[in-house]
Amino acid sequence: MRILLDIISTGLINNLILIFLITRMFWKFIKIILVKKSIDIFKKIKKSEYSFNKIKLGRKLFFNKNLDNILYRYNQRKRIYLLRRRLLHFKLFLIKSFLIFYLNQILLFFQIEEYKFFFNIIYNVLFIIKDRIKNVNKEK
Repeated sequence: MRILLDIISTGLINNLILIFLITRMFWKFIKIILVKKSIDIFKKIKKSEYSFNKIKLGRKLFFNKNLDNILYRYNQRKRIYLLRRRLLHFKLFLIKSFLIFYLNQILLFFQIEEYKFFFNIIYNVLFIIKDRIKNVNKEK
């Protein structure tokens, strides 16, 4: 009974509840940011696919007219489209790796902490958040 009173008097339970709520809010904000960024990136990819298909249609309609110019523009658009797509996927990868890196740093802090028993719950919550960040695009 004395140990329970000591825990309550130090406010450890209140701190654990606050840390749990903060990590929950942190995960919601991370999820919102990742979803918005991925939606923006996929919109840009769709837009570049649309312009790529438009050039292909123009090549089919005006095949005999200015053939060299159309082929040059078609190849140039195709190269730009592939480059943009790679860059956008790379940006999404950087965002995810940045968040995973900082979550790993937080997890390492909780492993080193001397109150391992009390921070085990927080460690598990942060580990779940890190796994969800890794699998954001797989859920879609």
